[in-house]
Formats: sequence, structure tokens, C-alpha cells
Amino acid sequence: MKAPRPASIRWFEPAAILVLTLNALQVYRNLFTSTPLPSDLLRLRTLGLTVYVAIAAVILLLIWLIGRRRSTLAKWIYISLNLARVAGSITIPFAIGHMPPTFSPLAWAQLIVLAGSIWLLFRPDARQWFAGAPPVDPGIFR
Repeated sequence: MKAPRPASIRWFEPAAILVLTLNALQVYRNLFTSTPLPSDLLRLRTLGLTVYVAIAAVILLLIWLIGRRRSTLAKWIYISLNLARVAGSITIPFAIGHMPPTFSPLAWAQLIVLAGSIWLLFRPDARQWFAGAPPVDPGIFR
């Protein structure tokens, strides 16, 4: 019989999907609620949207591999991609000579949920699950 997934992993999946949803809302706000763009920039916006959809598909695959297949490699790739994305959103404006935009409430919410989803992957029950250890029945401590 297959061991049940621990609570940390069951909570990780919706948290990670919420991060992806908040990010999609932020991308939509950034790409489609700005002033009208010339045709050259419209093509750039289409490219940006295409890249976002491809990255979102990879992240959904990673969420599935982490939550259903116990992939430690997928866990570290998920963490690395998200930390790189957060670092890029903070440092890229400095690199191009602009002051960084203030984080919107949507960006703060995304950052908080992202931190929570990563934290869930390091809880003791998740570590045991990734290691393949059988789950401990909490009833033995009564």
C-alpha cells in the first residue's frame, strides 16, 4: 500500500499553485493594463507572455513532481527558480539604472505565500517523506 502524503506536502501543492496564480495576475497587470503600446512593443509583450506560459508550465510540472513523485531534484529546481525570480525582480531595475518599483500588495502576497510554500518543503514530515521513510503514526505518542 502506498504511504499517505504528509500534511506539509498536501499543503504545498495549493500554496505553490496560489503563488503561480498571483504571479499570473501580476503578469497580466504589468502586460495588459499599461498604456497603449506601439506595434514593436506589442510583439515584445507577446513574447513575454509566451515565455511566462512556458515557465508556468515548467513550474506546474515541478509542483506535480514534488507533490506526487517525491522528487528531491524537482524540489531544489523549484526553490532555485523561485529564488532567482525574486532576486531578479529586485536587482534587475538597479542593473538597468532605474530605481526599483515599490512592491505592490499583490507582489507582497506572492512573496509571503512563496516563502510559506518553500518552508513547507523543509518541515520534518516533508523531509521524511522525501527520504522515503515510512510515516510516523501520531497516535503512538498518546
